[in-house]
Amino acid sequence: METVKRDIIQEYAGWSSLDVLENANRYPGPTGFFAYVMEESLKESISLVPKEGREAHFSGDIYIHKLPYSLYIPYCTGHSTARLLEKGLKTPTIVSRPARHFDTYVDHIANYLITMQHYFSGAQALSSVEWYAGPFIRKESLDRRKIRQQIQRLVYNLNYPTRIGLQTPFTNFTVTLDAPKKMLEGDHAVYAGEKVEPLGEYEREAKEFFIALTEVLREGDALGQPFTFPIPTLMVTAKMLWDDPEVFEEVFGTASKRGSFYWLNTNVVDPDASYAMCLYENENVLYRANGDIGVAPIQELFERFAGELESREDDGAEWYGVRDTVEVLAVDPKGEKVEWKPIKRFLKKEYGKAIRVHLSDGRSFVVSPDHPIPVLVKYDNSVRLMKAEELAKRSLGGYAYRIPVVLTEIEGEKAKLQLEDGREIDVNEDFGYFMGLFYGDGTFIRSSDMARRTREEKHREGYYLSGIQFSINSAEKDVKEFLVQFSINVLGREPKVKRDPRWESLTYVRIYDAYLARALYDEGVSGLSHEKRIPGVIWRAPAKVRRAFLKGLLHSDGYWRKGAWELHIKNRELAEGVLTLSAITGISAYFRENRDGSVVVYFPGSWGEEIGRPSEAVKHRVSGNLAWVTVLEAEEIEVGGTFYDVEVEGIHYFTHSSGVVTHNCCRIAIDKTEMAFAFGVSEKSAEEEALERLERGRFGGLWAMPDVTGSVNVTTVNLPKLALKAGGDDDKFWEEYERVLEVVRRTTDWFRERYVRLITAYRHMYSMIHLYLEEFPGSHFNTVGILGLPEAASIYLNEPKLWEEGTRKDWLRAAELMKEMVEFATVKAREWMKETGTPWNVEEVPGESAAAKLAIKDLREFPELKEYLSDPENPIYSTSVAPYYGSLELADRIRVEEKIQRSFTGGVMMHIFLGEEPDPGALAKLTKRLMRTELVYWSYTPAITVCNDCNYSTTGLHTHCPRCGSKNVEIWSRIIGYYRPLKNWNPFRKKEFWTRRHYSS
Repeated sequence: METVKRDIIQEYAGWSSLDVLENANRYPGPTGFFAYVMEESLKESISLVPKEGREAHFSGDIYIHKLPYSLYIPYCTGHSTARLLEKGLKTPTIVSRPARHFDTYVDHIANYLITMQHYFSGAQALSSVEWYAGPFIRKESLDRRKIRQQIQRLVYNLNYPTRIGLQTPFTNFTVTLDAPKKMLEGDHAVYAGEKVEPLGEYEREAKEFFIALTEVLREGDALGQPFTFPIPTLMVTAKMLWDDPEVFEEVFGTASKRGSFYWLNTNVVDPDASYAMCLYENENVLYRANGDIGVAPIQELFERFAGELESREDDGAEWYGVRDTVEVLAVDPKGEKVEWKPIKRFLKKEYGKAIRVHLSDGRSFVVSPDHPIPVLVKYDNSVRLMKAEELAKRSLGGYAYRIPVVLTEIEGEKAKLQLEDGREIDVNEDFGYFMGLFYGDGTFIRSSDMARRTREEKHREGYYLSGIQFSINSAEKDVKEFLVQFSINVLGREPKVKRDPRWESLTYVRIYDAYLARALYDEGVSGLSHEKRIPGVIWRAPAKVRRAFLKGLLHSDGYWRKGAWELHIKNRELAEGVLTLSAITGISAYFRENRDGSVVVYFPGSWGEEIGRPSEAVKHRVSGNLAWVTVLEAEEIEVGGTFYDVEVEGIHYFTHSSGVVTHNCCRIAIDKTEMAFAFGVSEKSAEEEALERLERGRFGGLWAMPDVTGSVNVTTVNLPKLALKAGGDDDKFWEEYERVLEVVRRTTDWFRERYVRLITAYRHMYSMIHLYLEEFPGSHFNTVGILGLPEAASIYLNEPKLWEEGTRKDWLRAAELMKEMVEFATVKAREWMKETGTPWNVEEVPGESAAAKLAIKDLREFPELKEYLSDPENPIYSTSVAPYYGSLELADRIRVEEKIQRSFTGGVMMHIFLGEEPDPGALAKLTKRLMRTELVYWSYTPAITVCNDCNYSTTGLHTHCPRCGSKNVEIWSRIIGYYRPLKNWNPFRKKEFWTRRHYSS
């Protein structure tokens, strides 16, 4: 009987198998079918891979990405926009001269990326296209409408299915705006093949280009479907993003509606990777000026008081004079005297690296690597001047080092608070206690009705302040009596006392005194809890008044527990102010941050019930006016911003950052060889510096590659399988991990050598790589992929429901383990780099289909795996740090991610999935908060629903059309990193989508 062979086109046309839907960037069509047949045929060529790597791939120990294409073409790359503009577009078919017009520029960008996609199996990226467009836009005097038309042309062209197999080219733009200052000043735009002005000269044109791009992305195509490519990465430290209202509105409007952008935290990863000096711009400094005392970021101090530029040094340091007299609290080296000293000069410099120092009492500060810090060394009880970078290099095991913090009574001045009606209020202990109670339980009585009936000069922020109100515990009779007597005897006002009828435990004390309210407001007092900062009237008051203020604050908002006072505050800046105020009042205090973001300030020692006298410092070593606080950690970080310092006459130490004492910049020099001799620390070798630069160079991995770099090949470690094999044996896990990494190394090296042979032997086949990427492969990384981190952690810890039923404590414990897993690979990668000079990095891979393929294999071999999967009927591993199916609140997800993201030396991404369109302003605030974390890279991904019946498109996750009610809708979201409709997703990813936690505003 004749066997009927099934036509392969039937399998392809079914459009449902994992192999057919290898990635969601494919669409059904004849050439798509031909590509599928070719892939099936080429699978036989996998036999070319060395046996060790091939068997590991088929067994699921590792996963070699992009097979069978990766046998013949490398993975992904970034390109040089300048090089394209200088050379023109030279393809195997036709040659174009360098662009002279904006429409030619746009076409060259699109056609170059489309053509180069044939030489790589993964993403293609360009940087700063908005800046390089500058001379073309300027030469033709193009208005926004014309610019927008060309950008629309660019975006549409990049989304047509011009790639092999009826796919869209995978393209990324890194939109730098004004973040990388070094690039804007040093790199030149290119017009007609020749270099012209520095890129920074074209700011207006770059802005117009970028705004047009955001408008086109927000609009979508004719059906309202989102554009998948190019994926723009934004650098969050770009000032234009925040300071230009039009850019701000366009960016966050588009991000809310389409989720178009990726966000690179250039506070963590510096686009220039080159600047640092002294104190970071956000570090607070205690200062005195014009009789007033306050705390301000050192950048604000510079902006207020710096005079003319006096000199600029070869390394970029700028020295400025002082415009107005301003003093800082200076400390002599022996701690014998703490006094106000005038600033002689300001120093300003920019770098990328910095050192963050964490102390045992909760204080932390960020300084430049070369910032000198006095350090008490535990072992020989000596005080040494140590650079911050030296402190970071040393092992901090055993907490061997201490740093000085001011702990003394700084004298203040007796004063009176002048009211508009002629009254003068003595700033004495009663007033200090009154203000402390206000900061704990008080607010302003605001009236919009009175604002309409009174003159504008009596308004504050649009309101008439009628007085102040205290909300106190009804049981606190002493506090109530004090407020009543203070109001009558000092203010001359009869207060209104009323118990809340709903809650008997709550009593209101209202003092209607508009003159007092306005005077306090003008002193910097706020009635809103999240805006409260310690006012100048308290900072400049005598020590006994400051103590009384703290006493009032503790009596109103504190707890007496286990022989010590605790102050719980949700306002972090106020908490830091309390810490500094305590330091200059001679009161020892500690600082801890809770998991919910609130802060606890502890006051141990001998306060007891008296509170009013200075406490004895406990746990610290006290010497003179200083408490030496243990260093918990000193770590090198990448930051984006400006660093400042001050030069003070005579004394070389001053206080900042909640009372920490470090050296000021009086041009002293600490010779590196002397430091090495004194402390036995050798300087970092040139080779190590080069390797660090290599790692920093690939700041976005797959999603945002710098110019002319990328990945030669990616081979991924299947971490869950390692944990399954170990069966609870810790040593076995790490031994097996090391063995598999060696297989990854040899396999990836083989691919690298193969590409060199192919490109050399068949130059005509790889002509455009030779022409535009002449550095290849020396500039490209061998990449170790990491996949299944969350599942590996839960298997290792034997906690099947870790991510669905665990607690924050459980997740943070798992995060430490996952960090160890990632760093195990990065340490190995660095060792390999040192041995051979070949660039290596470690990346969180997208694993679009690999995640399911590996989970399916592992489930067959290890049936117990089903206990650790979110849906055993749909086996798939996570390709994120914190799993998207987990029950984590957004704050917990961020905390887990930031602990681990920086351990990766290649790409890493956190997607924030949204079930509705967020408010643009709220999204901007969230971005500001994320900038202050250790997150490297993230996206906002709102689901988008498109109705196939009425063509209505809306942002949000809907199973029915909100307009016509039809169920015939398409949902768009990021399958792994790019938007595609669910119908194009492989079956395992489709089911996985519905397990993702979508956050709402």
